[in-house]
Order: sequence, then C-alpha cells, then structure tokens
Amino acid sequence: MSKNILISLDLDGTLLNDKKNISFITKNYLKKLQKQGYIITFSTGRSFRNVKRYVEELNIENLLVLNNGSTIYNPKTNEKIIHGIKLESLKEAVKLITSFFDGFIVETFDSIYYDDKRYFVFAFENTENIKLIQGDYSIVNNINDEPLTFLGRLKKDANKEKLINILQPFLNDFDIRFWRDAPYFEIVAKNVSKAKGIQILATKYNITEENIIVFGDAENDLEMLETFKNSFLMKNGNKELVKYATYVTKKDNNHNGIYHSLRQILKFIK
Repeated sequence: MSKNILISLDLDGTLLNDKKNISFITKNYLKKLQKQGYIITFSTGRSFRNVKRYVEELNIENLLVLNNGSTIYNPKTNEKIIHGIKLESLKEAVKLITSFFDGFIVETFDSIYYDDKRYFVFAFENTENIKLIQGDYSIVNNINDEPLTFLGRLKKDANKEKLINILQPFLNDFDIRFWRDAPYFEIVAKNVSKAKGIQILATKYNITEENIIVFGDAENDLEMLETFKNSFLMKNGNKELVKYATYVTKKDNNHNGIYHSLRQILKFIK
C-alpha cells in the first residue's frame, strides 16, 4: 500500500560513502521502505550511465532526477524529459571563451564531445553505450541534440569575473557555475535544478510537498535543500549550506547518516 512519500537522495557525499558504495544497513533499510510503498529516487549531478549500478542495487523503477535536473529519466519505461542547454547560444558562447579553458567536455543523453580525457577521467566511466567524439572546441558545432552540460577546465590565470562578463549576453539562455574545490566551470540549462526535477516527480506521483524528504551535501543541492520543508544537509556537507537546510544529519555519509535520519523523521510524517 502506497505511503505517498517521496525520498530523494543525492549520491556522492550523501547516499554513497567515501568508497562510492551504499552501506549494507542503508541499502536494506531503503529496500524495506520501497516494499512498504515509499518512493525512493536519486537527485544527482551524474548521468544515468553513472547511476545505473545503484539503481540496480536498490531496484528503483521510478523516475530519477539526473544531470542536476536537466534529465528526468525512468530506465524501466524509457520515459525521458530533457531540459538541455539552448544549443545555438552555447555554440556562440564557446567561441568567445576558448582562452579561459584548457580542456572541455560536452555531454548529451547518448554522446560525449571532448578534447582530452586526462582532465575529465571522472566523466568517462561506463561509456560502453555512449558515442565518444574527440576534437578541439569546434566540434561543439557538430552537436545536434540539446547538451545536458558543458564542463570546462579553467586555466590557472583565468579571470572568473571577466568570463562571466563575456557570457553576460547569454545568461538569459543558460547559467554558469564554478566548482568550489576544483578548477572547473559548468554551463547548464537555464532555470534547471534538482528541486525543479523533484517537483516534476511530485506532480507525476501526486505527492504533496510536505511528503517530500531530500538529502544533499553540496552546492548543487542548494535549491533542493531550500525548497523542501523536510530537507537534510549531511553532517559532512558544505557548512555554508546549513542556512538553507531544515535539518543536519547527526551522522555523516560514512556512518549511515541517511538511515538514522529517515528512521527519525518518518515517525512524524503520515
């Protein structure tokens, strides 16, 4: 019998421990909740190819929020909603900012365009069924599908403020984000976030906002933590996000933080 409750989980630094695994205790608890009718989903910056393993571990059969909300996808039914970057704007913008980056990668749902793998090793896992197209920045002009993300590696002397100024005319069509702990910048679709992706799921499954529980740890979780009443920042998460979350887990991602927090909050949500 359905509980009509949606639990949306970020992966890295949240559901996954530092070894990139779901702990035995947390995995069994989430499976138990699924059997009771709770809807478990992921809200992650990863593409489907990099969450497939965890989907199979938990036997998730509903929609997932991927690519920070750019993709809503159900691997069981192949239902897919894409909110990609406005392609012509991206092509024009990239021509103007090549002096700021020394490596790039562009990802669509089934393809990766890139110049050099060495800066983006983390993005080339599980690419067996993905088309890989290598070349200089001009290959962006060969893209026909809406990109999910453009990721560039900033040069050491790159001026972020100047980069933003150059991209200013395009910021009605896409957003730019800088990574806090790494020399990367990311161009993403306008007005796309994990929060909006979760709201699409809530509408699809007829779930009210007070019955949505979310967990995250990093900057790309900000909107999600801020939007939903039952939001948890992981104990190991970015401390600057505390003001956006309703709760902070008492345990971190290496000590079953999700498991302990869910056991408590589910006592109060009917």
